[in-house]
Amino acid sequence: MAWTTDDVARLERAIASGKTRVSFGDRTVEYADLDAMRRARREMLDEIAAASPTTARKRVIRLTQTGTGL
Repeated sequence: MAWTTDDVARLERAIASGKTRVSFGDRTVEYADLDAMRRARREMLDEIAAASPTTARKRVIRLTQTGTGL
């Protein structure tokens, strides 16, 4: 399932309210505990970040020049 930021927000609201049952579209999920909900939120955020090219990690290469350049 492709997660959306709305799904993450829905899960975060449930975490804040102490509810363990969350509906995502036509599915309802009952989590065992708060830790399971936090793990699910982390997985959702990771999947969203991996699917979005703007939030993907970028490699930074730093070059240093020493000497006079002759």
